[in-house]
Amino acid sequence: MGVKTQSCVLFLWMYTLTFVKSQECTLEQFVTGPMFDSNYDITNLAATYPAGEQVRVGCNVGYSGFFKLMCVQGNWESKGKACELRSCGHPGEADSADFHLEKGEDFVFGSQVVYTCQKGYQMVSRSNIRRCLAAGWDGVVPVCEARQCPPIDVDDNVQVVGNPEEAAYGNVLRFSCKSRDEILSGSQELYCDENGKWNGKAPICEAITCTVPNIQNGFVNGNVDKYKENEYLSFRCNPSYKANDGRPSRCLKSGRSANWSPTPLCKPIVCELPLGSQEGTQYEPVSTNVFSPGETVRVTCGNKYWIDNRLIKSAEITCKENGEWNLRPFFMRIDHIIIIQISISLLLETARYSCVMDYKKPVGFDLATCTREGWTPNPLCQGISNDMRKNDFLSYMCKHATILKGRCSGSDVLNGIVAGPYNDVYYTACREGYKRFTKGWWATAECKNGKWSGLEDCIANTTCGKLPEIFNGRVTERPRHNKKFQITCNTGDGVLVKDLTCSDGEWLSNGLPPQTICSSTAKSCNPPPKVENSIIKASYQREYFSDSEVTYQCRDNYMMEGQGKKICKDGQWMENIITCTPYCDKLRDESMTFTAAKEIYLNEEFIRYRCDINNLEGIATCVNTKWNKTRECEGKKRSLDSLDCGSPPFLTNGDTTETSRSDYKHDEKVHYSCKAYHTLEGGPYRTCKNGKWSGEMKCLKPCTVDKEAMRSHNIRFRYTSDDKLYSFHLQWIEFTCTGRRSHVGPIEMRQRCVDGVMLLPTCQ
Repeated sequence: MGVKTQSCVLFLWMYTLTFVKSQECTLEQFVTGPMFDSNYDITNLAATYPAGEQVRVGCNVGYSGFFKLMCVQGNWESKGKACELRSCGHPGEADSADFHLEKGEDFVFGSQVVYTCQKGYQMVSRSNIRRCLAAGWDGVVPVCEARQCPPIDVDDNVQVVGNPEEAAYGNVLRFSCKSRDEILSGSQELYCDENGKWNGKAPICEAITCTVPNIQNGFVNGNVDKYKENEYLSFRCNPSYKANDGRPSRCLKSGRSANWSPTPLCKPIVCELPLGSQEGTQYEPVSTNVFSPGETVRVTCGNKYWIDNRLIKSAEITCKENGEWNLRPFFMRIDHIIIIQISISLLLETARYSCVMDYKKPVGFDLATCTREGWTPNPLCQGISNDMRKNDFLSYMCKHATILKGRCSGSDVLNGIVAGPYNDVYYTACREGYKRFTKGWWATAECKNGKWSGLEDCIANTTCGKLPEIFNGRVTERPRHNKKFQITCNTGDGVLVKDLTCSDGEWLSNGLPPQTICSSTAKSCNPPPKVENSIIKASYQREYFSDSEVTYQCRDNYMMEGQGKKICKDGQWMENIITCTPYCDKLRDESMTFTAAKEIYLNEEFIRYRCDINNLEGIATCVNTKWNKTRECEGKKRSLDSLDCGSPPFLTNGDTTETSRSDYKHDEKVHYSCKAYHTLEGGPYRTCKNGKWSGEMKCLKPCTVDKEAMRSHNIRFRYTSDDKLYSFHLQWIEFTCTGRRSHVGPIEMRQRCVDGVMLLPTCQ
């Protein structure tokens, strides 16, 4: 009995031990199972774990996660996040540098970034690499500094704007002469380039001189090699030639150079016919209006004119050796008459005449009589009236199967529907299974001058519509084969897709949008060169595409010489010379009388004047937008306690609405207005107060946007089809892209005019 009992107990103990063992989980199960990953750190895990035990599994170096194992009835179960590469975050931006991933695909453990300095900058840090380690990025963000240019020597008589001793990439030095009696020889600007070198040598200042010009068809008198400033040139023209300008040529400083003004030129002696001749005038020959001495022209006047000082309608005129006609080809008007007898010249003599169509002689008159007041009767001919008066209406209708000219015939749309008219506008849409040839599922149509505008038939959905516009390229009008259209790119652009194919109603271009099919191979330009005393009417860009255009505008009291525009062509700006030359407005001084006056005077031009009080004479010269007078004239004397005022102040781009006087009483007002399209800022009145004019005002300039400016930016007006538009100060204009281009750059499509300046957006 005792042996049986011991055997039973041993059996139960062994069974229990075996059952407990079967509930355990082992490390080997985890390592060989599907949950294991080589990114886990199992070095600290035990070989076995009892049922119900939870174990956290760590990650290897460079990995992170929260992963737990649970032993459930001899099997492992898991929860939490598996181990993944540890993120280092952004490596940091470096000023004037770019970076790229050299290793890895993201900023995680094991990745590596390399920094590269931008053009004109150099690396001053020992390393340009950062690595993502377990603790984060190693090292520090590299530093790039601008390349330095060496000091540049400048002569004492040269004025420098900028620091020639310490300059870095992008710095600009601007040069001018300290004395107005000298001109700059060399570049007006030098800049420190990306290699740390100056783009040229320092200029020098030289005395203002003009060389002897080579005059075609003429010659210079004397043996002088060089002329000083304000010296005159003596020259003569060959036979059959004459000077182009009646004024003598003088050596003058013009901007950065010295030139002859006016330019000494000799032109052929010719006779010219007047432009804009009166209605009906005929010339024989008709091929030209310029004739050499000895050549003749037959002139025939229209019905309403005769040749000046001679009662003839046709004459042969001859060009004389001095370039004048032997008979002036100018005309006088004849009021609806035809003179038949032309030998009359004595007072009270008579002449026979007749009237042209739709005119008749006054009742009781058959002849014209020469009197001290001219021909009588006056008028010689009267218009024949009818029963209709001005603003009378006449109704009519067409006969037979005709329509009124200007009206449109049927408004049916094939495979479509038409609704209307509503205010003379029809609305069209396509039936199911059809679409418009152009974009959109509906459209409007109008009748204009007997023709429909916007009325088009509908096509099947499986048919391709209008060919897409290819930016910088075009599509052949007829397909080559298999409904394929060949694409041709403009000069300077490379084609990425050779054909457009129609498939199930859609144009296929190998997945590329039309605006990217033709890619530009032309180089871009750096910012355009600076022109002294001017601005560029656009915001600053670091890069300009080929064919981009910029427009220069001179500051106030400076005049543009040259085209005023520069175009980028394959990395180079067009080498046209643009200069802003100073000028003076008309001199206004109530204390003097002028011999002659113009509205504008160029630099160094002068005007003579006489003082009203003492009759002393003087000369005023325009010097850099200011008048330099040889003497000041005394104004009309007033008592010290006088409260009167002199002439009202001058207003740029504006004037007084009434003729101004030289004297105004206390509290008298003067009303001002601006020129057309200009906006007045401030009140319109200035008031004489205690001998001084009070009130401040300014005429703000308008903005002009024309077709050429918009074409260079690939834009047009959004709400009008005009080619040119004026906008007042602070007025908004909205633009849209042409074709299928897209807006690029920071300048918005809606822009505001600010005192004559409007920025233009760009589309590509």
